[in-house]
Amino acid sequence: ATHCSVLPASRNRMSAGSAPCSTKVKRVFITGGTHGNEACGVVLAKHFIKTPQLFAGFSFEVSVLLTNVASIASNSRYVDEDMNRCFLQKDLSDPTRTSTLEARRAKELNDVLGPKGSADAADLIIDLHNTTADT
Repeated sequence: ATHCSVLPASRNRMSAGSAPCSTKVKRVFITGGTHGNEACGVVLAKHFIKTPQLFAGFSFEVSVLLTNVASIASNSRYVDEDMNRCFLQKDLSDPTRTSTLEARRAKELNDVLGPKGSADAADLIIDLHNTTADT
């Protein structure tokens, strides 16, 4: 069986291990800012963007991007609607579903990350979040 490891061999001391998988991982995206008021994901994504050498030596391509830049700028969860609700295949493929900033941005991101369901789609997307709720 093929095994997927997140860390290159030289960094395995940090790895929790590897898991069997049926396909080789080629494209990984790390995203932050889906909810603009979740600062941890935004700060970490910006750090990764500034330090791409952190991902040198991986057996796959790693890309980092900020998702909902308008909500990041306004430090709000979203501008018009929760971006997490904009990635259904039916919405992404509906050319009339463009009434909100997040719906339009989801379509842009889908072009970069995929498109969803295509052979070119990302193998893994790690969307960084944190809670803003009192616990």
